[in-house]
Amino acid sequence: MCILAFVSRYCERFPFILIGNRDEQLGRGTRHLGFDVHTGLIWAVDQQAGGSWMGIEPRSGRFAILTNCRRAAAASLTRSCEYTQGHRDVVSSAQPSPLPLPTSEAKTRSVAPQSGHQETMDWRGAAPLSHLRRYTKVVPVRRELRNAVQPDAQTLLYEPPSSRGTIVKNFLLKGELPCATGNASFPIPPRSPLMPPFYAGYNLLTCDTLRTAAASLFALQLAAPSMCYTTNRYGVEFNYPVSPGNVHVLQNSFLDNTLGEPISARLRKLFESACEEVMMPLSDSAAASYSVTDIATRLADACLCDHCSLDTAQMIKEGETANASAETKAAATAVKTTIHSTNPLLGFSEAELQEFFGSGSSTAATSLSSPVPIPFSDGGAALVEAYLQSSILKAPLGGYGTRVQSMVLVERVPMRNTKEDVVPRHMEVIYFCQRDISFEGAEQKCVGAPWITFRINADGSFDQESE
Repeated sequence: MCILAFVSRYCERFPFILIGNRDEQLGRGTRHLGFDVHTGLIWAVDQQAGGSWMGIEPRSGRFAILTNCRRAAAASLTRSCEYTQGHRDVVSSAQPSPLPLPTSEAKTRSVAPQSGHQETMDWRGAAPLSHLRRYTKVVPVRRELRNAVQPDAQTLLYEPPSSRGTIVKNFLLKGELPCATGNASFPIPPRSPLMPPFYAGYNLLTCDTLRTAAASLFALQLAAPSMCYTTNRYGVEFNYPVSPGNVHVLQNSFLDNTLGEPISARLRKLFESACEEVMMPLSDSAAASYSVTDIATRLADACLCDHCSLDTAQMIKEGETANASAETKAAATAVKTTIHSTNPLLGFSEAELQEFFGSGSSTAATSLSSPVPIPFSDGGAALVEAYLQSSILKAPLGGYGTRVQSMVLVERVPMRNTKEDVVPRHMEVIYFCQRDISFEGAEQKCVGAPWITFRINADGSFDQESE
């Protein structure tokens, strides 16, 4: 669970600003932000699976950041109309009805066609059915999430062998995206943008370089890093250009899902206000001095440390009342859809659950009797998602919470010009900052450790600055 906000082409001096929280199991081993001599990357390496959730290749200025997508692997790939027609994914449907994109969206988004998947008879949601059956296992529901009505219920856990952290690594080192580098020998459904290896759900933002060039003064004012979005869930966008000049937010469903993710909408508003207060005074003059760690602290404290305690259950309840406005109903439907999209049983019928995952798993079955059906449930996925949608900052709960806060800031610095220079000369400096987060006292007050800051120069050289 991570959340981030960013804007490109914010102003001429600061063409790119990004902030984000990393929420993770608190006991998971992760190195601090640093220069990796083995790869030449500046990133924080995950010690469990390798790779990282974000990083920069300093020579090229290549940048990538990844969040998990919590949508079930077997769920329908299309996403449009879900938030206007209600929650359409149901466990009782072996093949959820495809939800066609509106005409305006269909022309610009790369969407895996459900009809192509059905033609192969070996495809379900985001991967081949044979793959899902191989890497999905039956697990007991965690004790704290068990339902009194079904105390012995089991749920599903999808664990593909490929780590999502390698996606960031492959892009930073080679400029490769997962859908473009798969093994084509695997049977792929017609017209599908998905390629093996198959990963758990992810959202990926990439940029070939955070540095920009301009041929004129007007172009310089408009120049900004080109961000692209890729995901293997929902609409399966592939290298989809993200519009500059606007604040975008990304969490664990899809880009800019501010209707279905209340804290994404809240982060966008907080980030817009913080940029106006913190960055705008500096944008008017290239000579205005500042401390990069001060900017990181002010943006993080104003946005990423927000503990808002939103009540998603109440939002849904208000949207279901008879006198609710159309806007309130739409928001309630979107939130409900997001919360239930993480159900690991989505995409399978009850009969398929028993056929694929129930055979031989019940200790009550004997050779003289028919196998006893396993009672399956979502494993508390909806409850967990509702909790995750309640606050931008996650205080520790069950060994899980916000661990790291990050900022990436690109500054365009003026250089000495000559008479031959038509466009004012400049260089772009990339600041990459991270700090650990801890919580103190009964009130779980957020405390930030000193920032680790890398200043990456235009020639690819870099310095580590201390706060």
